[in-house]
Amino acid sequence: MLVTGCVYAEVARDQDGDGPMVPGPLHLSLLCVAAAHRRGSVGQALLAGLLKRFPHVSAWAPGEDSAAVLRALCFAPAGRTAVVRGMAAEQLVREP
Repeated sequence: MLVTGCVYAEVARDQDGDGPMVPGPLHLSLLCVAAAHRRGSVGQALLAGLLKRFPHVSAWAPGEDSAAVLRALCFAPAGRTAVVRGMAAEQLVREP
């Protein structure tokens, strides 16, 4: 079996993940697509499937490519930036 991509989201937590659970939104923790399948809409399809069931999702987008994928699915800037895994990242959110 060949895995071309995966998505992992969990219940959002206050205080940038160190606090209690926040009812409602999910936090997108991981979206990965095998290199041979990138730019083929696999990432968008995985996110679209998640968003059908859970329409309120937040994510940190390190780099413009990550942010572009999220913006294509109606994620909007949350007004926060940080360094994530050594890269400048923007927090994006999609609300129902």
